[in-house]
Amino acid sequence: MITVHLPAHLRRKLGRRFIEVAPGTHRTLRELLTTLAEQVDPRFTDLAARGTVGNSWISSVVLNDRRLQLPEDAEVRLSDGDRVFFIQPIAGGWESWTDE
Repeated sequence: MITVHLPAHLRRKLGRRFIEVAPGTHRTLRELLTTLAEQVDPRFTDLAARGTVGNSWISSVVLNDRRLQLPEDAEVRLSDGDRVFFIQPIAGGWESWTDE
C-alpha cells in the first residue's frame, strides 16, 4: 500500500491522519493526485498541473525522504510501501494567498 499523509485541514474533514491506496492503480504521482482530486479535494488537480508555487494550501510534496518539484516530478513512479506527505504552509497568510 501507498500511505498518503493528509494536511491538517483534510485530516479534520476526513477524520483521519492518512489514507492508504493500492500501488497497482497509482503508478505515478499524477495518477495519485487525480484520484485524490476525485475522492478527497478537487484542488489536488492543480498540484499536478501548476505545482506548489503560488498554491495557498499545499507548500510541499514529499515522497519518502525526497521533496518533489511539481509539476516536473508528477510522473515519478510510486511503489508499494511509499509514503507521500502533503505539507501545508507553516507561516505566512493563508487568507492572503489566492489560487487565481
